[in-house]
Amino acid sequence: MKFWVHLQRFFSYLAVLTVFLLMSWPVWVDAHGYKLSDITVTHPWATPAHRSADGKGYLSLRNKGQKPDQLLSATAEVAARVELYSAIQDDNVLKIRPVDALEIPAGKTVRLKPGKSHLMLIGLKKPLEDGQHFPVVLQFQHAGTVTVDMFVQLNADESIY
Repeated sequence: MKFWVHLQRFFSYLAVLTVFLLMSWPVWVDAHGYKLSDITVTHPWATPAHRSADGKGYLSLRNKGQKPDQLLSATAEVAARVELYSAIQDDNVLKIRPVDALEIPAGKTVRLKPGKSHLMLIGLKKPLEDGQHFPVVLQFQHAGTVTVDMFVQLNADESIY
């Protein structure tokens, strides 16, 4: 009789553990990843910057959905404002310009990386120092809003991009 009670208790604990693991799966799969609807944001990072300079933020946006989405805006408490910048080919010259939105095609990954598209952190309220992190709120056209933790890194591993 005791055996069945212990066995029943074991399976109850196992069921609770299974539910917990399934609910937390996106978090433990990628410690620097955030999932919102069909959009997955991975490895948000920024370069160190003096308070008098503008900061730059980078990340990867993966759209697993069947329709395109757009990153419409971003905000961060460390900056007066955040603008979206994109690399645009103009007369065979690559120019980086502010844009109203960044397109994220269906089934594709858009990588914001040095020398290409990025988040411009304008009017820094404090310096961005290696090892710090700060929240950034990203607003998507269809997926909605997500807050990510952006890490300040002197030399990010670009092989992940």
